[in-house]
Amino acid sequence: KLTGTGKTVDTLSVTNTVATFWITGTYTNVADIHVRKNMIVDGTFTCNNIITTHWNFNSLTGTGTITGSGDLRLIYYNADKYMPCTPTFGGTFKMSIRDDASASGSTYKIGFTNDVIIPGTFIISSDYADSSVTFNLGGYDLTASSITLGTRGILTDSVGGSVITGNVIVNGADAVLTQGAAKAITITGDLTLTLGTITQLGTITLNGNFAQGGGTLTGSVDYWFICSGNFT
Repeated sequence: KLTGTGKTVDTLSVTNTVATFWITGTYTNVADIHVRKNMIVDGTFTCNNIITTHWNFNSLTGTGTITGSGDLRLIYYNADKYMPCTPTFGGTFKMSIRDDASASGSTYKIGFTNDVIIPGTFIISSDYADSSVTFNLGGYDLTASSITLGTRGILTDSVGGSVITGNVIVNGADAVLTQGAAKAITITGDLTLTLGTITQLGTITLNGNFAQGGGTLTGSVDYWFICSGNFT
């Protein structure tokens, strides 16, 4: 637990990680850190480096602010994981959802249990050729400057009604943007498909432009793809 004001926190390596990282004061990290299970931010944490979580990370909570130009990398591979994500994010902070699976063919799902606003880029991707990672909105809203589906990254909404605010880019081998059967999803921003698949299983409302430079747009003919901008 870090309680000081105007202090720094140095390297917390994979071999020198902590189970719970709790900030109630004002801290800046001057190197990369690794957190095993829980991260609580009730103060202000300025991160201009990388925060990497362990595969059994459980929660990112607190009433404080994480700011800076850093990258929070949430890594999973051994179970579905739905967790709270309650701090306020500021600066140009970005978040990566990554699969680091050693188990062949894993298709684990992760998601947040509340609406989340990320000021920077939100990235979903897998580092393993035979594994994918699925981020399930679960009816909650996601806001980011851009949401990128990279290699084997999947974005879905099994509940329906989620609003994605930000430009969505589907640009990865086996990347998929989809939703639960007959579930509606709204995107306020531009949608670009260059590599991967958009599989429409319910109504998609796009308050922005659609551009397809590659990939595949497919799905049910029983639902509308409603676009208020250019469709190219």
